[in-house]
Amino acid sequence: MNVRYLSVLLDFRLILSAIGTPNYSLAKFILKFLTPFTINDYTIKDSFAFAKEITEQDSSLVMASLDVDSLFTNIPLDETIDICVNQLYHDSNNNINISKNDFTKLLNLATKESLFLFDNTYYKQIDGVSMGSP
Repeated sequence: MNVRYLSVLLDFRLILSAIGTPNYSLAKFILKFLTPFTINDYTIKDSFAFAKEITEQDSSLVMASLDVDSLFTNIPLDETIDICVNQLYHDSNNNINISKNDFTKLLNLATKESLFLFDNTYYKQIDGVSMGSP
């Protein structure tokens, strides 16, 4: 696969199913520790909650949506992993039976070691996270 073809290909935002892979299972395991830090007043659980929320809004308001180009693939992993781990281990009463170092390794495995097969060639996602990954 040449670079030009890969460049054109990436403009289409590949979405690959990773369900059932070790990375997916590991990400689901990690998710339960990180979820409490992602819930706030601006979080909506799913599309059903979103639909309910917008039908209850003042009809004179205007709704806008912003899109970030290639959001998932542009997440700086090292910085994000540091933020997650520091937030999680900031409180000594976090009830996690995994050392900070081991949890960091698990996050690295779940995010930086994603391999996928395309056109009979294996690729490694080198930055960002996979769309659809927990």
